[in-house]
Amino acid sequence: MGRWPDRKRPSTDHVKHVDGRPDILFVTVCTWERQGVLLGRAEHAALVSAWSQATAWLVGRYVVMPDHVHFFCEPQSEHDFDNWMAYWKRLSTKAWPRVVSPRIWEYDGWDTQIRSASDYDDKWRYVLENPVRKGLVARHEDWPYSGEVHRLSW
Repeated sequence: MGRWPDRKRPSTDHVKHVDGRPDILFVTVCTWERQGVLLGRAEHAALVSAWSQATAWLVGRYVVMPDHVHFFCEPQSEHDFDNWMAYWKRLSTKAWPRVVSPRIWEYDGWDTQIRSASDYDDKWRYVLENPVRKGLVARHEDWPYSGEVHRLSW
């Protein structure tokens, strides 16, 4: 699998539609100042609930880490990606089970478009092993903060 793109800011060209190919993005969003506030059953539920309600884009597989989240998503309408990101962040913040100061989410995130089925599989394997690489669990199967909200198929 390749490395993260060498860029200082997130992409603003989110989806380049190619007929016959899914429009799936791989996204990483960090917490404000990399606060470790994402772990916990209630926090996980708030995030999944926000993604379940914000359906202009569908979130597929995801892994929540203490200070960031990785997920795959695809558009369901012509809704702007940036507005959708802001919307689910607002929804999750309103449902957050504890006070986080001054905010939960960074303004931006990182995204890259998935180009092939093998690219999708490679990135998912990378994301799935993130808690293991960080020493949080011995096996990715033991990590309770991952899953799939909607099925996205390549």
